[in-house]
Amino acid sequence: MYKNDTMLSKEVWELKENIFTSSIKWDIIKRSVVSVHWIPKINDVVHNVHIGHHSSLVGQSNMQNIQFKVIFDNSVDNLKPAKQILVKNRLIPAAIKYFHETYYVSKHTEPIQLQRMCKASSFYLKDNEGIESGHVQYCKLACEKTLCGPVIVPERFLDHCRTCDEHGNNCKKNVNVHLDPDKLANFVLFVSSMQTDHCNEANIVAYASYCQQEHALNRPVAGFANICPEKLLTDPQSFESLLSTVKHEIYHALGFSVGLYAFYRDKNGLPLTPRLENGMPEYNNAKSLYQWSDKVLKKVIRKDWSISGGYIKHEIQMIVTPTVQKEVRRHFNCEDLEGAELENQGGEGTSLTHWEKRVFENEAMTGTYTQHPVFSRITLALMEDTGWYKANYAMAEDLDWGKNLGCFFVKNNCRAWIASRIENKESTSPYCATLKQSPLHMRCTHTKLSLALCNLVKYTSELPKEFQYFDRLGQIPVKDIHTYGGAVELADFCPFYQKFTLTEEDGRKRGTTCTVKENSPAKNKNYALESYSSEAKCVEHGRHWIAKKDLLTRTMLDWGSGCYEFDCTMHGLFLTVGNKRFLCDQPSKKIEVIDNMNGWIINGSLVCPSCHDFCSNKRFCSDSPKKLISQTFTSEEKTVALSIQSKEEIGYATSKLAGKKTIHPSIVQKLSSQPSASKSFSSFTESSKIERDNSSSEFEETDEQFEIDNEITDEEYNNLKKRRKKYSSCKIATKLVVCAKVSTKKASKIGKILSSEGIHVPAPSQSGIYKALFNEAKQFKETLIQDLKNENWSLHFDGKHIDQWEYQVVVLKNERSEIKLGALKLIDGKSITIINAIADIIDEFKLWNSIKMIVTDTTNVNTGKKNGVVVKLQDIFQKKGLQKPQFVPCQHHILDRILRLEMEKKLGENPNSPNINYFFTNELLEHYETLKTIFYNNTEKRKDGETT
Repeated sequence: MYKNDTMLSKEVWELKENIFTSSIKWDIIKRSVVSVHWIPKINDVVHNVHIGHHSSLVGQSNMQNIQFKVIFDNSVDNLKPAKQILVKNRLIPAAIKYFHETYYVSKHTEPIQLQRMCKASSFYLKDNEGIESGHVQYCKLACEKTLCGPVIVPERFLDHCRTCDEHGNNCKKNVNVHLDPDKLANFVLFVSSMQTDHCNEANIVAYASYCQQEHALNRPVAGFANICPEKLLTDPQSFESLLSTVKHEIYHALGFSVGLYAFYRDKNGLPLTPRLENGMPEYNNAKSLYQWSDKVLKKVIRKDWSISGGYIKHEIQMIVTPTVQKEVRRHFNCEDLEGAELENQGGEGTSLTHWEKRVFENEAMTGTYTQHPVFSRITLALMEDTGWYKANYAMAEDLDWGKNLGCFFVKNNCRAWIASRIENKESTSPYCATLKQSPLHMRCTHTKLSLALCNLVKYTSELPKEFQYFDRLGQIPVKDIHTYGGAVELADFCPFYQKFTLTEEDGRKRGTTCTVKENSPAKNKNYALESYSSEAKCVEHGRHWIAKKDLLTRTMLDWGSGCYEFDCTMHGLFLTVGNKRFLCDQPSKKIEVIDNMNGWIINGSLVCPSCHDFCSNKRFCSDSPKKLISQTFTSEEKTVALSIQSKEEIGYATSKLAGKKTIHPSIVQKLSSQPSASKSFSSFTESSKIERDNSSSEFEETDEQFEIDNEITDEEYNNLKKRRKKYSSCKIATKLVVCAKVSTKKASKIGKILSSEGIHVPAPSQSGIYKALFNEAKQFKETLIQDLKNENWSLHFDGKHIDQWEYQVVVLKNERSEIKLGALKLIDGKSITIINAIADIIDEFKLWNSIKMIVTDTTNVNTGKKNGVVVKLQDIFQKKGLQKPQFVPCQHHILDRILRLEMEKKLGENPNSPNINYFFTNELLEHYETLKTIFYNNTEKRKDGETT
């Protein structure tokens, strides 16, 4: 569970802005959210739930996505409406969806019937009839009220009450007529919202745990999640952290718990910890836990733990199960790493049941929330190593902290790392050793998702010896050195860059996470031209920002980093600052910015980040910059920079139309064979491809394409209409470009020649023609998108690999019309490349709600069971909460299969014949005779001249 932990020192920094005299408070760590897992005691858990199994082995083919049965306690209904809606309609459904998509469990043959608790926790294990010894629980004398954490389990989910007398005789079963188990559920989750003693004592947001385990494999099959109502916030900014908290807690209920380590099993279903005669591991009364073996959790001694004045021995506890070991070794790039280190601080409920904060910082299963939590491959690996689950690693989130930093980083403390990096004149990242300054010099978090400050603070007393990291620290007196450390205790007091909050002069608080729009500074105080949105990340500044107006010059004292929107293209990484876009083709390249804000001329500098830090799709990143020319337009026009590429380069990222000069002739022919819905659509595709004269001195000979913005507001549309008159003089010129296929330069020249001859023809400039074409294409595209949204479509695509390029022709089709969306020119024919390109097209034309069917051929890349284009596209639809479109293979591929089977029956199987593998083969064979009959009937009708 998460709680708000009061640190020894919470420093609030106050400074004066140079531009305005208002004071701003910067709060680094006002409250640290710590997790304190509720570990059930020996009598809190029932271990004898029988669900039956097809197989006890997780690795076999009887796995299914985990299904939850969620029961909301009456306490949730007692919440205020806003909180009730948040819990029932948003938080819990989102968390359950995540686990359903992330984990698979073995199928079981019997529904979960939760067992009853017994008086004094005394029971016998008998056979089903209560005569001989067995595995069915019979309470001694009487059954008692059954609890799951703070929740009373309703009768309809409880098995019959079975009892025996004090000698284990006269056993009987009292039938529960209300029993109504869910036959599909693999886990029963009780959700409550009570302000319990545990909520108050631990000062927590939520807590969760397990309460019943099944008999055969010991997997938890029931648990609870209690959300403390006083800490339940309904503001939009809090949702992501609340959701992460709920998921974190459900992880504890499913398996990530020190109370369950002793029950983990290997890949063959065998216990990793020895069992007693009763089938249970040994119970350690001193720890109030079942004792695990060192095959699960092992003590490791670090002999050279660096501290101020020398070295000491440092004891750590590590999860050493095989999948976890493999994943941590890969993550840190350390081949002899023993396992994943567990938290050693925080007391019961925090230590040993979370990842070590110093080593895993923003991994969501660490013991304290600081910033941007992610559930990484390492957490998914632990869940696999329970022996109860199979993980879908496509759901793992990327953990940046410590990635590829090697054994020295992961096996040592931050003192050794910082000293080593300083000695080698390298960055100390992800740690820092910068004291607070006034004015502040801000940086970015290691994830680049927030502005950050080094959280090195002064405590009221000396830190424990093993956490004394500094011999000298700026101007700090020697006697005070050992009182300084990082503000997060669970990170072993290691200082690192951490996001913070700001309090404006009007009392408004805002965070520094770039992806949260509500964190945007006031428009009249946005002196570094920042942008906060889902498409923004943190970028470091190159110097102070300066504002000039008339004879006044003011320097911003507080600087260092800001949030800016970015986009990844085949040209590389672009940053948007104010009304301008800048190409970052080299890391650490400095960009000079000059712009106007409210009459002030703003001048500043940005340091280009690494493209690989910003663009998840690494194919956008290249060591050599691509040729590119960009124009900057006003925000009112909302036009996008014109991109220019050479013939050898990829056309229009991966999701846009390939230029006619770069596209292979056979694909042009194939594309032209697909009918267009109308001439107007054809004019759109043509207006997206404009050619210049080879003789142009301003531009090189290239294909040119316009990248059209996907969204336009009513206000912007009205502004464009007002400007229509301004560009009306360009109508003839644009017709020349689109219809006569002349370049914009020639169109402008023709207009001027005709005008000079006395013919009343407008003579617009080349830039005027550009803008007119932009506006025409943009307005048409918006109309087209609205038209497409109003109909249902089947999406057809087919690809060919020619001259080292992959071409995909994409077509929309329904009963009334067919529309060619164009040909995509891709860097390869891998399924992930095709998936991204097709998804981009769907996104660009806003077709997610309109596509009801996917039609393509049955090659492996399209129809693979796990990573095929069709399956992955259907997954994307489902993740968006939409019904997945039906897959229909091309007719000629079905007929080919039927013909092949018929020939094999008569000629025998030919090992050299084409081998078409696709996932619906079994279903096809089930209906083979029906399909064959249809095929033969259709063939006969064709002979008779009838329409089929």
